[in-house]
Amino acid sequence: MNFRAASLLVALTGFIALSLELVWTRLYYFLSATRAYAFATMLAAYLLGLAIGSLWSIRVQRRCENSTPAEQSASVARLVLWANIAGWALTPLVSWMAATRTWGPFQNGIPPYVFTYPLVALAAGWLGTLLPLICHFAVPPDAKVGSRLSKLYLANIVGAGAGSLLTGFVLMEYIPIRWISWLLLFLGTAIYVVLSSCTRKALLRGVAVVGIGAAATPPLYWQFWERLQNEYTWGKGRDFTQIIESRSGVITIDQEGHIYGGGAYDGVVDVSPVNTPWLVRAYALSAMCANPEEVLVVGLSGGSWAQITANNPAVKKVTCIEINHSYKEVIASHPIVSSLLQNPKVEIIIDDGRRWLERNPDRKFDAILMNTTHHWREFAGNLLSKEYLTMAAAHLNPGGVFQYNATDSLRVHQTALEVFDHVNLLVNNVVIWNGPPVFDEKRWRPVLENYTIDGKKVFDLANPRHRRVFDLFLALADTPSKEPGDLLSINDSEGKPLWPSEKERQQFRLQTRVQMQHACREGGASAITDDNLGHEYRWW
Repeated sequence: MNFRAASLLVALTGFIALSLELVWTRLYYFLSATRAYAFATMLAAYLLGLAIGSLWSIRVQRRCENSTPAEQSASVARLVLWANIAGWALTPLVSWMAATRTWGPFQNGIPPYVFTYPLVALAAGWLGTLLPLICHFAVPPDAKVGSRLSKLYLANIVGAGAGSLLTGFVLMEYIPIRWISWLLLFLGTAIYVVLSSCTRKALLRGVAVVGIGAAATPPLYWQFWERLQNEYTWGKGRDFTQIIESRSGVITIDQEGHIYGGGAYDGVVDVSPVNTPWLVRAYALSAMCANPEEVLVVGLSGGSWAQITANNPAVKKVTCIEINHSYKEVIASHPIVSSLLQNPKVEIIIDDGRRWLERNPDRKFDAILMNTTHHWREFAGNLLSKEYLTMAAAHLNPGGVFQYNATDSLRVHQTALEVFDHVNLLVNNVVIWNGPPVFDEKRWRPVLENYTIDGKKVFDLANPRHRRVFDLFLALADTPSKEPGDLLSINDSEGKPLWPSEKERQQFRLQTRVQMQHACREGGASAITDDNLGHEYRWW
């Protein structure tokens, strides 16, 4: 095999291999709701497949030992074609298998996608045969064997790096994953045709593969993200209303306005406390902070919390830090929050929250709000560790408030208790005061009575249901002295409970530091630091 042609070939196959790895990484991240082990386990299966493919290539080498260069190229061509067909087919096949969550081994509590890893190893196995086989055919056993091998490996590394950069930063920004898979199939098929000397048979076969792939992609990917979404009831009429794929990840929104980032619940597109009473956590700012003029919001998501905060009459400036730029598109497409993008009080910065705080040590705020993602997601510890909490609290003005979602993790509670003196729990949000803790119902009442968003009052106190939610909010100030479960239900016109559930009844309260300490002792919780991964590597 011509050495220059071999160098180009290993670069292209390296490009395809790393591009497919990125596609599969996105697939398993979404399936696992961005668990840390998703990449590790997928990569293990991928590398195992490459190793098995490399061993298998020895058999191909022996079979082609006395073949002509044309026959050798044909052998490589067939492997390239099958490797790319397998890589293209893997993604929709895994999605259909994962969607079947109730049969056989999927009932034992192990995530269903774990049983799809052999498919990753199989597809990677086809890819793993290529590099050693091409090296064997292109490098003669002479004095320059070491030099030639190193150059081929360099070409493969360059191609793989280009695949990571081009696919990860460009293609994934503009092209859905289904068509990226098809483009890789197209590239692999083109390589097959060229290696087969563009014979009529190879050309017809290549056109058939590419054509069938293009025709089969839409039906194979029908409700693709809906099927991958954990615990989502997919099926006819259950399409997501919005799907945004970008280099930052995948955002999906269901018909009830629930937002999922990377397959995990990430909030709701709503600002009405009557529809979503747990928004009390965003509306409670004035009860906890006397004069919240400047507020930092870390994590914008669908913009609901930022919209509520920006319309607080005391707030003069809101700085929002969001790592995923696509959430601005979500906000722009929903009228209930879209005015946030034109609000002169609001500044939206696309950056990592922790990095931004480190780079702006002199910025001070009256309040820092984080509707933090689930504590068990990958990198969640970056916003929950002792080190981060200490750094973030240093940005508070005297009397300031730092509020963040603990997502029911006692480890998050324990971390706050070990770092700060003044800590309470509002529903499921840890609240830290830079000074004595205050939850002032008298100060909060007039704010809620006159709260308006986009010119519309939040509470219509002449409406019985609005009045009931209004009273429930104000009653939070008294809940530390009450037993959990004292909260009454909000009923519909027929007297059926609309809210809360039994779990919400237990949580909708304000807890003191002493109550939090008791729960943490009972649960044996330990603090979170930057170097003690825990929840991120569990699926139980």
